Amino acid sequence: IIYLNKAFQISSFDETVIIVESVDERKAAEYFKHLLKEKFGVVIPIDSKLSGDKVKIVLKREEIKNAVNDQHYEIGYDEKENSIIAKSGSQIGLLFASVTLSELFEKINEQFFINLASVNDYPDFSIRIISANPNTENVFALLDYALKNKIETISVASRQYPWYEVSENYKNLFEKIKEWKDKYGGPSIMQMHNIYEEKDIEISNEADLKNLKEVIKTGIKNGADKLMILADDTPPFKFGEGYILTSENDKQKFKHMAEAHSFLMSDLKRWISENSFESELYYVPPFYTYEDMHYGDMELFKNTQWEKAAYEPLLRDLNYIGSNMPDDVFIIWTGPFVRSRKISEDDLNDWTKNLNGRIPFLWDNTIYSRNSFISSPMFSAWDNDFPNNFYSWTAGNGMFINGDECGEDSKASAVTVNDYMWNSKNYSPQNSLTAAMQRIYGEEN
Repeated sequence: IIYLNKAFQISSFDETVIIVESVDERKAAEYFKHLLKEKFGVVIPIDSKLSGDKVKIVLKREEIKNAVNDQHYEIGYDEKENSIIAKSGSQIGLLFASVTLSELFEKINEQFFINLASVNDYPDFSIRIISANPNTENVFALLDYALKNKIETISVASRQYPWYEVSENYKNLFEKIKEWKDKYGGPSIMQMHNIYEEKDIEISNEADLKNLKEVIKTGIKNGADKLMILADDTPPFKFGEGYILTSENDKQKFKHMAEAHSFLMSDLKRWISENSFESELYYVPPFYTYEDMHYGDMELFKNTQWEKAAYEPLLRDLNYIGSNMPDDVFIIWTGPFVRSRKISEDDLNDWTKNLNGRIPFLWDNTIYSRNSFISSPMFSAWDNDFPNNFYSWTAGNGMFINGDECGEDSKASAVTVNDYMWNSKNYSPQNSLTAAMQRIYGEEN
């Protein structure tokens, strides 16, 4: 951001107008209006054409030359036309431009000033998923928090709703999400379903697949554009065999759980395409780290009589998944440990080898790993030792951040990790935490 040491001065917002043409531009304009109304208690009109001598705020969904990713946005001003122009090639990018634009407005002695700046901004990580456990009462506040802090995706936490039936609470929540997205457009929403929570799925059973798809369809039709299927922590396990199928029908159809899950994700991908739905796909395998739910730290099994019993199932399953899972499904890992505060290029290359050449997508559990005796972030900044330019190494140019952004103790920490993902080279944990606390709670607090 380069400030131009110039400003438009207006006595009221009647002297301004937001100019839009497309539906996506209008949604961004509605969010921009929402921000200014919250900040100043005033409303700017929206129009579809340039008008008179008013200061014009032009929002354009327009491709940016040499854009780094779809969230790249620019803000500039045209002195001759008395206008400020914000543009991005995507709707979410235009929303983020609107957030920055709102921060250029200030009020001094009953006069409003629109500070002029040249802005060329984009995130390092294009996929930035922050998990939360919202309800119908707080979901609007959550989505507002996400956009204000340029968080690309909010995930609705797994294990809160059944995968095998559309619960009333799930339906009501996603209807509220649709209401928000119909008005403003973003952020991206991920639905998450653990297929071994409460009831083990039988993948060969058409009724189970149909029930799962009904739940997924409810999410997609109400604003979810990402889908994560989880098989972590709770599937059946047997030492020496790893994670196992227990249904006789599944045993007859599949060699092992890895084959069953590859079939499931392929089936879901085909079903999504056949129904003209749109949803990015993610999969969490039972083996997602060397610090396993049942084995514990698998390093302890090396050079013992139990090494083969521990490692053979892990290597078999991951190799099969990497070889047979659809190419556009992101496969999750958490790093070498469940909470990996340090990840090296060797760690990433090692897990890529386990997946037969597939680069994994990182699920980061570390915002609640800093305190010795509690799992709460307690207003701590994300501060890990990752490779330089990690965003260019990890799958999907993204990360998933575990936590609950509806909780006050997680909000600031999540903003800091999003700051890292936006600008990793210049990230300062302490500066980011201070700025996050000020943005969320105000400088006076």
